[in-house]
Amino acid sequence: MTNKITSLFIIVFLFPQISSAQKKYKDSLIKYQQNYVATQVVGKDDKKYIQFYEIDKSFCLTATFKQMNDKKGFDMNTSSGMKKKYFKYGMLTFKLHDSLLHLICLSI
Repeated sequence: MTNKITSLFIIVFLFPQISSAQKKYKDSLIKYQQNYVATQVVGKDDKKYIQFYEIDKSFCLTATFKQMNDKKGFDMNTSSGMKKKYFKYGMLTFKLHDSLLHLICLSI
């Protein structure tokens, strides 16, 4: 009896909230894309070439973060040719498909 009540609770109360959250996310994504095209420094004629691709849910993941204590840092050239000092801030670890990956996060 309690399993039926629990199932009914999930169907009646939680399912509408989940689908509402998905709709809000999709609406916010569309709004972001429209705003991006309208406000970015792109020539008027080139705006028609900006494309956004459908979300591929196989790339949704959860990562763990491990903070690093890099006091030495390192110099790296910027696109303008200047050098800036960067520090390793932390490392994200996650699994994407069948590969375990690490991503180093830098701070200036």
